[in-house]
Amino acid sequence: MAYIEGKDVRVDDVLCNATGAKYTVTKVQAIGGARKVFYHHPAKKNASFLIPNEARTRVAVPRPDVVQPV
Repeated sequence: MAYIEGKDVRVDDVLCNATGAKYTVTKVQAIGGARKVFYHHPAKKNASFLIPNEARTRVAVPRPDVVQPV
């Protein structure tokens, strides 16, 4: 499953996997700082994946004001 860093996943969001299949989020459960995302999958009953707390706080794009080492 693809997850956009810095964006909270909400119920009724549509997620895409690598093959382009689309799944609708049915429930988001907080587990500590992490999020467990449940989604509708026709072949699985309770399909879910976990977004760890580190993924929610990490910066996905380097800031332009920070000098990158060469």
